[in-house]
Amino acid sequence: MFRQLQITDLRLIASAMMQPQPGLNLITGPNGSGKTSILEALHIVTHGRSFRYRDAVPLIRTGSEAYRVVARFTSHLGTTHTLGIQRARHDMQVRLDGKPLNRRSDMLNLLPVLSLDSDVQSLITGGPEQRRNFLDSGLLHMEPQYLACFQRYHRALEQRNAALKQSVAELTEWEAILHVQAGCLDQWRAQYLAQLLPLMQSYQQQWESDLTLTLHYQRGWSLELSLHDALAKARETDRKMKYTSVGPHRAEIIIRSQEAKGAKRLSRGQLKMAAAALYFAQAKLFQTQQHKSSVLLFDDLTAELDQRNQACLLDAIPTLFPQSFITALNATDILSCCSHVADVFHMEQGQLVTK
Repeated sequence: MFRQLQITDLRLIASAMMQPQPGLNLITGPNGSGKTSILEALHIVTHGRSFRYRDAVPLIRTGSEAYRVVARFTSHLGTTHTLGIQRARHDMQVRLDGKPLNRRSDMLNLLPVLSLDSDVQSLITGGPEQRRNFLDSGLLHMEPQYLACFQRYHRALEQRNAALKQSVAELTEWEAILHVQAGCLDQWRAQYLAQLLPLMQSYQQQWESDLTLTLHYQRGWSLELSLHDALAKARETDRKMKYTSVGPHRAEIIIRSQEAKGAKRLSRGQLKMAAAALYFAQAKLFQTQQHKSSVLLFDDLTAELDQRNQACLLDAIPTLFPQSFITALNATDILSCCSHVADVFHMEQGQLVTK
């Protein structure tokens, strides 16, 4: 878990030092005060980028050349490390215990962090890419070989897309690689989602949710064909479009509610609780199968939720997350529902004040 966080020139924060504690760390302050930037910094130092933007430019404080985030943390093995990241417009430097760290995947494995931003509902209402990312991010921590397979697939996908624009002769070579890697990705994803479903429904039952959601995995190509045959069948169409139209990169999680046909009929609060149930199920699966816990970042937890739903989330958090960071406009709502707050930090115009 995080022991210390130092932020320099990130958004409107010129300089801030934070010493979080185990348990729930509450960050309060008015809109635009920099609360979310604290969560972004925690995500950046473990993922190499913000959960809002891939590009560094929106994150660098006006008038500065780069932002810098340094965190001291304790791993699940009990060892303490210092991880720092400095990012300019076109350059990023990462150092672990004073030594360069070149692979982003190494950052992801150091300290698992689960981020729920203020638009957490988009897991349900957004496009297929967000749900694929949800699956992939969970599997990166669950299946040791998943990342290598994922990277091999996407390298071959890039090569096939390039060949579609130039050379037909190379297509069969890349299609053979895609076929092999797709089989592994598809199997892992289907199994993972099948394990998540009962856990998600369990949370909804505990929370006395008025929704019953079902999840259905669509793998991205016809069930009647192997990917090799599907790629061959789509070859002429793909050549005209100049991209590969079938495969795991087109997979989707179909989420349905028995009470409402489609997410458009659900309230923002219902969507938020449904998305939280999925994320909490992901954390529970990681905890039970890997015997590890994640750090939770939850931006604006109280928004659009009544006190009962707020209490449901706050009661579930300590059993899943030994350390969590939650933002809210004020501490009153959180403190009225929760007795296990470790510390309260207050933001005012980019300045961090411990209360």
